[in-house]
Amino acid sequence: MQNSQKQTVRRYIDGFNKLDHEQIRSCLADRIRWTLLGHFQIAGNRDEFESIVQPPNCKGPPRITIRRMVEEGDIVMAELLSEVDRTDGSVMRLAICETYVFEDGLIHERRAFPVPLMENDYK
Repeated sequence: MQNSQKQTVRRYIDGFNKLDHEQIRSCLADRIRWTLLGHFQIAGNRDEFESIVQPPNCKGPPRITIRRMVEEGDIVMAELLSEVDRTDGSVMRLAICETYVFEDGLIHERRAFPVPLMENDYK
């Protein structure tokens, strides 16, 4: 089961990289909670997630790279690097730690700890 949870996270991230809404939904439990610490929390039906897929003032798919993942029980934690093109032509770069809580093999809760990167991969 543990290996399949990591595979689910990989499929979820790949869905974001392609902006494939069906692929993203296939990784989620019927009821889901997203928390972007310092920004917002959304809880509801998995079909109500459209606002997090394409952030305001951003365009096109993000480029999310999984640096590493750790799994214990029903929790997977991932260290990610993300780049998103903004509508003003700039690129938003983030280092993100995400915690995924699983229920019956699907993501039931996602908590993200984003850190903007302005200069390099750590600052």
